[in-house]
Amino acid sequence: MALGLTLAEYGNFWIANALYLAFVLDALASSITKIVAYRRGF
Repeated sequence: MALGLTLAEYGNFWIANALYLAFVLDALASSITKIVAYRRGF
């Protein structure tokens, strides 16, 4: 995603926000997965 924004010559602000969003979504998905696994007794 960030590479695509770089190639499309977007500003550094938007590239940084895209990277931050990717990390936040990754952390959110990881947390949800851990909670679901814990609730199922894994």
